[in-house]
Amino acid sequence: MKKILVIFAALCVMAMGACFSPWDGSDGQGTIVINLGNGGARNADGEYTVFLTNSDGTALPSQDTGGKATFSVKPGHWNIAVHRGKGDNLNGYGETDVEVQAGATASASINIRNLVPVGGEWNDLKEAIEKNQAEFVMLTKEVLIVNESIQIPSGRNITFLAQGSVTIKKADDGKFDNSMFRVPSNSSLTLGIAGGMSGTITFDGNKVKYMDGSSSSLIYVGNQRIYGSDRKTEGNGGTLTIYDGVILTNNYANIVGNPSLNNRGGAVVVDNGTFKMYGGEISKNTSTSSGGGVRVLSGTFKKTGGTIYGSDGGDNSNTATGGGHAVYYDKSKKSIDKTLGPRDNL
Repeated sequence: MKKILVIFAALCVMAMGACFSPWDGSDGQGTIVINLGNGGARNADGEYTVFLTNSDGTALPSQDTGGKATFSVKPGHWNIAVHRGKGDNLNGYGETDVEVQAGATASASINIRNLVPVGGEWNDLKEAIEKNQAEFVMLTKEVLIVNESIQIPSGRNITFLAQGSVTIKKADDGKFDNSMFRVPSNSSLTLGIAGGMSGTITFDGNKVKYMDGSSSSLIYVGNQRIYGSDRKTEGNGGTLTIYDGVILTNNYANIVGNPSLNNRGGAVVVDNGTFKMYGGEISKNTSTSSGGGVRVLSGTFKKTGGTIYGSDGGDNSNTATGGGHAVYYDKSKKSIDKTLGPRDNL
């Protein structure tokens, strides 16, 4: 039976004189006190690392702990992430978001998910996600060849890490024209983790085209399901999150036959979904429509880290025939052509 550790986080707002705070000039400081374990249970080696990141991208220094971690913070929205184990010995992970208000106390809990190693072929990964319900996956094979799309199941939250350097590459046999991953309503896909991972994951589109010349984005984030009994369009779309150590690259997006449907971004298309970019790199992708790196048809794209190359990125440039070499927003017709670096938020 899978054991789940619960991390209880109690957030206490204290007066400035009662505790040290790195934030100067605020009368509404808060202290986040994170107690680890369930009923006194502890990780066998007591090795946890806690990371806090504000919604503006500000990260506090991490703390190693076997039982409790305390942070002084300013009011606002914070992400709490906890690693169980370190580096290649990482064996569990959990995170949650919490709102800290001045003069108020908030609390949060995090379920630590056990890591499942997957070192086989693409179909093994597909089966682990769609049938065996693995959620926190460590990829251990150096190269995975993609020959069909993986759709994140409804109600599932999947996280990928890498042991060493892992490349996920589209097959070049001309038989695959869909996205590597589809993240539809009521599901999420997280690539990497807050605080970083020991390896890297490269999603390589291989510049391949289907036999008719078509090919889709690397990742679709929206509200459409493409197969199974739940094939339909529904509600708000899924959520994609990427961190440092993740590269989305070398993809060609072109929908053939109906110009009105040629609306895929080179790496990511957001279709009534949510894309959060806290790190990573989007480079060397091509769209024959708009959005060489990312295209936002509708929904939300939040960037507080990482790099999306524009047409000025040299060998790393993303390009788009219709403009928005880095990012294109359909609703506002906003077109971003120059490179967006780690400090260039949207």
